[in-house]
Amino acid sequence: HDDFETATIDEPSIRARGSMLGAAGMIVLDNSRDMVTAAHNAMEFFAHESCGKCFPCRIGTQRLVERLNGDGPNDMKTWLEEVNDLNAAMKSVSACGLGMAAPLVVESLVRHFPDQVTAHVEAKAR
Repeated sequence: HDDFETATIDEPSIRARGSMLGAAGMIVLDNSRDMVTAAHNAMEFFAHESCGKCFPCRIGTQRLVERLNGDGPNDMKTWLEEVNDLNAAMKSVSACGLGMAAPLVVESLVRHFPDQVTAHVEAKAR
């Protein structure tokens, strides 16, 4: 989060922070926002926009929506393994940029907001 406060809106600056500029669309959220919910909303958008022609994107976006919705493994280790496997498959074999970029939402969520992700997964286990 803090490393983005000094970022300039250009490809090298954004890429140096482990993200991508894409079409230069940007959503700015304050610290009061539930980032799991924000990621879930973004992933629902990607799932809706998927053309459905390649199964890594069609199935992967839907599975990531489910994981962010609270469906799936109840323990963090298994949840992360499953999500990381989905992300890797989507990024390596999706037919277009949407399928390759969609996993970045969950990767960024896990990297920048691990406490919120852990709380989300553990709340489901109770």
